[in-house]
Amino acid sequence: MAKKNVTLTDNKQYILMVLSDGQLRDGYTLNKKLEIESGSRLLPATLYHNIYSLLDDGLIDQKDPPANETDERRRYYCINNLGREVIKKIQNG
Repeated sequence: MAKKNVTLTDNKQYILMVLSDGQLRDGYTLNKKLEIESGSRLLPATLYHNIYSLLDDGLIDQKDPPANETDERRRYYCINNLGREVIKKIQNG
């Protein structure tokens, strides 16, 4: 369930932009992609704080791991339809 008044920090926007490619990503690969795209990466506490906030805001979803995943500690995230709408609004100004 999405909150009515969602505040998107720059970090949240970067995370949504990375997830907008439709790939299912865990925190580590998400941060690596952020580093490739922006030239910097987030500290783990900052990354996960923003991920949990986006989950709470209803803009991303946590998904089951792929069948070939062997590390049960990893959590996977993807953008949802509401998150895509928010990204479109940001991109269109």
